[in-house]
Amino acid sequence: MAKARHDWLVEVLQLSGHITQPEIAIRILAKVRLVKLGGLPFSELEKLKSYVLNVRLEGMWWSVLLEIVATLSVAEVSTRRRWLLDAFEICCIAEFPSTAMRFIGLLSGSCCKYMPLLILDPDSVLLDLPLTLPSLLSSGSWSSIAESCVGKLWLCTERICAWATTSSTATKGSLQESNHIHESEATASSNLARVMHRTCVTLKDYLPLDKRLGLANIEVP
Repeated sequence: MAKARHDWLVEVLQLSGHITQPEIAIRILAKVRLVKLGGLPFSELEKLKSYVLNVRLEGMWWSVLLEIVATLSVAEVSTRRRWLLDAFEICCIAEFPSTAMRFIGLLSGSCCKYMPLLILDPDSVLLDLPLTLPSLLSSGSWSSIAESCVGKLWLCTERICAWATTSSTATKGSLQESNHIHESEATASSNLARVMHRTCVTLKDYLPLDKRLGLANIEVP
């Protein structure tokens, strides 16, 4: 009976077929809440990762990110660490990198000592990143992945800064083609680049010497 109920839930919440973005968000939100309540296993949440961290953050998608982080708060720390590492990986190639970075900000804030003081809105979680991510990576249960995270952050920062510095002069089509970043991200490109660079500078001690030198030479808009 339990297996039949699980299979039925998975079937009902399938994302295949011709459904709109709002409908996809609703189904994913329902899935995440079911995982949180124990109605679906955490493996169902894993299947959503590459999609939800590379989607344009509009409509219900912010609520989806909030719910995922709330669900991860009851998961094992190894699961949360894997999500953080994968979010950085996705940001390095994402069409919507600001979504992955906002998730990183949310997850960092929810797990660090500053959590009671934080405002959880899309802009604040980015602005707080130079504070929350270093705090998270300095804690005992997260320090084992600090170097990997900061190495990936450096790659993301290099990519975003290069894109942001050319976004004001390049045509929309050529910019998206060369960087694989959606043109809608351009409006906030400078702010995103500055926040990421500032965060990377704060964490530079985790970087090898060549990347520290590279960080010093990155052009920030």
